[in-house]
Amino acid sequence: MIRIRSMFVVLLATFMSVCSLAAFAAGGGSGTKYSAFIFPDNIVRDPDGKSTFIAYLKNDSTPPGVSNINSAAMSFSAASGVCFDTISLLVPTGTVSVTPSLSPPGCVTSVQLNNIPNIRNGDTAQFRITLRGIPSSCTTMTWTATANAGNSNNGDPFLPSPTTASQLYSGLGTCDGILDCPAASTGSGDDSDVPFGGSGITGYRGDNKDISACIRVPFDLADNRSSTLQRPSVEFKWDYATQPGASFEYTVPWFAELVNADGVPNPTKLAWLDGGTGLYTTLVPGRACIGDTLPKCVGTLTSAIDANTTKFFVTGTTACPVPASTTVPFAVTIGSERMKVKLITGTGPYEWTVERGDGMTTATPGVGLSHTIGAKIGSNPLPLDGDGKQMQMCIKSESWKAVGVDYCSGSSGPLCSLIEVTTTVFDLGDGLMER
Repeated sequence: MIRIRSMFVVLLATFMSVCSLAAFAAGGGSGTKYSAFIFPDNIVRDPDGKSTFIAYLKNDSTPPGVSNINSAAMSFSAASGVCFDTISLLVPTGTVSVTPSLSPPGCVTSVQLNNIPNIRNGDTAQFRITLRGIPSSCTTMTWTATANAGNSNNGDPFLPSPTTASQLYSGLGTCDGILDCPAASTGSGDDSDVPFGGSGITGYRGDNKDISACIRVPFDLADNRSSTLQRPSVEFKWDYATQPGASFEYTVPWFAELVNADGVPNPTKLAWLDGGTGLYTTLVPGRACIGDTLPKCVGTLTSAIDANTTKFFVTGTTACPVPASTTVPFAVTIGSERMKVKLITGTGPYEWTVERGDGMTTATPGVGLSHTIGAKIGSNPLPLDGDGKQMQMCIKSESWKAVGVDYCSGSSGPLCSLIEVTTTVFDLGDGLMER
């Protein structure tokens, strides 16, 4: 009996050991297969219309029972005509099989990378990628990528790493960089300062004007303040098609200029892209903003409203506080509709009395759009133009100082003051500034 019991214990121990090894080999236990892909922030167009860069793939799995990465798949969404040109493996040493073939004239935007030499846990592979057909403008490129334990993407898939964030958005073409999201949208970073700029021009990105989900966008800042061929100007563009709701504040210190003969400085003129035509609107003298902050959340709807509702209830949170009743009147945005808040009563939920379809943001002024329960409400600092239509840029502040004197015109006659102007604007529409 003792011998039988001993043999049973040995057999049981052996069985459990085999099961444990099998589980380890299959990636069992507490280990999980994780990976992260890092593509460049900015893919710059070379004169031949191509761009070569390094992309990284990290095996970020947690032990025990992890596997090597031996294949991957990657694809992108970008402007028409952008294609993979070549892909090669730099690290680890070896080769990789690319399917389908990248030989021209075909345009491939989705590939499988098979038979990758082992990318072990904690290791990072490097791929040299060349794209062709890069546009001369600044647009967004969105990547999709997965890793796999099999040699031909036929094994266990790897999940996105919870510790190493993948970088799957790239500026493409002639961009100056990528603008990240403020903390209110992403949960990280400094909410008051997602900065950009150059040559003394500084600014930051705020929440989307409709308080929608934020994604990173490329931008292009054209500084023509010193141009001798045209009036001094600054042009700030981002990928409006990808993130039409983005909002920005930036400050431009203009170079010294003469005032007019009557001693009055020239006005700063503003224009922005017309969403329907893709062209700039006519330059007009800038108007003062009707708020001192970029759009921010000021409440959510407690129930759905139809196109004719002029009274509804709003609730707030610490991150989305409802303005005090003494702040009326002010403008807000729900979705794409602008409203004028005329009265706030109650102690929470708060009853708002509004004017619908303000600023020609709906087909019929005074008539709104339908909005669902829980819809977020954003503050709106944009003024209306002379026709009652909402502008997409405004001047937050502007100042000037005298720095010298010169002839008002030519080399004789009356003298005029030389001044330096500093202008801060809110830009919600791919803006153009001109002095």
